[in-house]
Amino acid sequence: MKKRCRLAVELLESRLVLSGLGLGHPEPGQAPSDPHWDQVIVVLHEQAGAPQAVASDVIGRFGGQLGHVYEHALNGFSAQLPPAAVAALANNPRIKSIETDLHVQTSAQTVPTGVRRIGTAENSTVNLGAGTQIDIDIAVLDTGIQATHPDLNVAGGRRFYTVISGPPKGRGSFEDDRYDDDHGHGTHVAGIAAALDNGVGVAGVAPGARLWAVKVLDAAGNGLVSDIIKGIDWVTANAATIEIANMSLGGQGVSTAYREAIQRSVAAGVVYVAAAGNSYRDILGADGILGTSDDTVPAAYPEVATISAMADSDGLAGGAGALTSYGYADDTFADFSNFSNSDAGGNSWYLQNNPVVSPGLGIDLIMPGVDILSTYKGGGYAMMSGTSMAAPHAAGLVALYMAEHGRAANAAEVYAIRQALIDAGKPWRSDEGLVSPPVGQPNSDSPDKHEENLGWAGDQVTGPALTISIVPPEGDFLEGTVTIAALARYDGEDGVGVELFVNGESLGLGTNSGDTWSVLWDTATIADGEYLLQAVATAGELTATDEITVVVDNIIDLPGIQIVSPGEGDTVSGQFIASVIVTADRRLAVTQVAFTLDGDTQRVSQVDTDGSDSWSVLWDTEGLLDGAYILTAEVTDSAGQTAENNLAITVNNAVRQMDAALDGTAVWINKNLWEARVTVTVVDQGGGVLAGASVTGIWSNGKQAAGVTDASGRITFVSDRLRGAGSVEFTLAAVTLDGYEYQAGQQSITVHSNNTTTRSSATAYRAAALWDLFQKEDSRKGRSGSADGTVFGQAVDQLMAGL
Repeated sequence: MKKRCRLAVELLESRLVLSGLGLGHPEPGQAPSDPHWDQVIVVLHEQAGAPQAVASDVIGRFGGQLGHVYEHALNGFSAQLPPAAVAALANNPRIKSIETDLHVQTSAQTVPTGVRRIGTAENSTVNLGAGTQIDIDIAVLDTGIQATHPDLNVAGGRRFYTVISGPPKGRGSFEDDRYDDDHGHGTHVAGIAAALDNGVGVAGVAPGARLWAVKVLDAAGNGLVSDIIKGIDWVTANAATIEIANMSLGGQGVSTAYREAIQRSVAAGVVYVAAAGNSYRDILGADGILGTSDDTVPAAYPEVATISAMADSDGLAGGAGALTSYGYADDTFADFSNFSNSDAGGNSWYLQNNPVVSPGLGIDLIMPGVDILSTYKGGGYAMMSGTSMAAPHAAGLVALYMAEHGRAANAAEVYAIRQALIDAGKPWRSDEGLVSPPVGQPNSDSPDKHEENLGWAGDQVTGPALTISIVPPEGDFLEGTVTIAALARYDGEDGVGVELFVNGESLGLGTNSGDTWSVLWDTATIADGEYLLQAVATAGELTATDEITVVVDNIIDLPGIQIVSPGEGDTVSGQFIASVIVTADRRLAVTQVAFTLDGDTQRVSQVDTDGSDSWSVLWDTEGLLDGAYILTAEVTDSAGQTAENNLAITVNNAVRQMDAALDGTAVWINKNLWEARVTVTVVDQGGGVLAGASVTGIWSNGKQAAGVTDASGRITFVSDRLRGAGSVEFTLAAVTLDGYEYQAGQQSITVHSNNTTTRSSATAYRAAALWDLFQKEDSRKGRSGSADGTVFGQAVDQLMAGL
């Protein structure tokens, strides 16, 4: 059984946090010799002119310290600038973007049998033992490379670094030829990709390939994105020589300049290989989209070949080796490795945005990454682990492919090389792949069901190809006896057989008709719910599989109804809104909703035109006696099935009821101070705004608030100015007005510094009901958005947009 070792891995392989340098003013008492400057990356429009001249002009006007100048991968520069300069440049028409620089660090933990595991020993181009040197150039963007290591062919390199603290005269961005590795990580990565086949030490995947040390990380394995971009800029300037760039580094964050630099370098024909990261997470984060703060970069960029990690202890397939030093079983997924997932419906950002097609979605390949022996600083060797070790296996694989087929000249050819290596990889569930469960069973070893291929360096044996795909779409609803079909295509001479499985149990062999194999599945005898369908095609020694999740749904559900407004025990007067949320089985429609108040029935029989599940009616209580009533709401579906819900309310027209809605905004005073503004809108139960209502409330810091609504029924309260706080809450305590009663009780709204708001569920329900009421009141009175209605409508519409 695989031993889980999250703690050990996390301790050894620090998570790559991209933390931006905050913008702001000097702290009180800060020494003038150490002024506060913001470290930024500036990208210029193409027509802005030479970046060196623009950068010099900026520094001359505003002061600060110039950093790197980018002329190849980007048109721009990095700099340390006073906050006022940053604000001014944000509106400069010559500037395309200005962003805060980010801190990064290495993606490694600890460290190969990997060269044997991916078939390098069988590669005739390598011909291990013959001293072959692969005629390809690989740039390693890392902590540098020990140039004097006897097992490495280091052709040259460059160091790029930035000083962001201390006296101004010592700050700035610098470059020189001191690219020697003072950490060890870069030398280790370099050896995995290209250690010499010289009879000593270790041999890399592409032995003897020329290595270029691009030192962008310091002795602790840390660095800035601006330094990495300068490294990419240097690689791009030398793209006629350098064919491959390995990036065993990364972190979480957003940088458009970073991605643009890689895009331009790829367009110059450089293949970029990146470590997936070691954070046990999706490379796109929880939201599943690119361009948000939880992205792992550069791994999430579709322009790079992203590599995940597996554990191997003996250099052989089959899972017969001993446990690794971290307790992983032989030939299993290294669960510290980041991955690429899809949502419950099978959708993924990469399905539409990736220039290559991989079974692993945003992951191109999986490579050995645990207990990898390779070169190290000081002329020796060390063992390390992490996706940092997996990535250079792939970089070496790219070098072998180029040695045989030629380099890329543009982005299309870069992507063609990546696709060729994905297609030539060994499937996860294959003899050469990872230890896998029996056919038809889900793979518990993978953090998702997207199983990237194992990169393969062995010579490819061309032969017939076999593919299969299940016809029903992912998430399809099935009922009764259904036909499950799969398309299988084979260009060889052997006969093809297709077997279909449900949750690992065979449905039998498919009946063949052309390229389609099908079986009947009687779903009426099993429980409703999700099921895993898998189709397995065999032809000779070849096997192909496909799997999807479907939903068995034979039982027709009863309709459902929930009264949203008014609430249980509420007192109503005059006109009030009765509002419900209704549901019907997916095969049926809602045909009628009836509202009954102690036998006085009002029905809504037309189809709900806005397509939502919310139905409502405006009720006038003027003709009713004051007292207790039972409000009943009944829904009828197209099959004639009904459901109802009811609650007790009180009619009291002697004292009319009123309600209130809250809306909030955040207003920044400067870069450090902001304030919250909360608007309270008071209305009667018929939707009319109420002027002269006294409103009281309290802020979460204890500040009291009180005021009277104006002619539009509104009063706005402003918080104290806030520094550092991410949010502040306002609680509405009471609303009073002669002749009216406010019965809703306390409700609150939290205003966040990023200008978003959150509210209590009670506030949400009231807002929805009030808005529906006001729309219906406008319609009843034949008005098309009165002045008061427009004001109130805008306020509540804004409130609802934030729910």
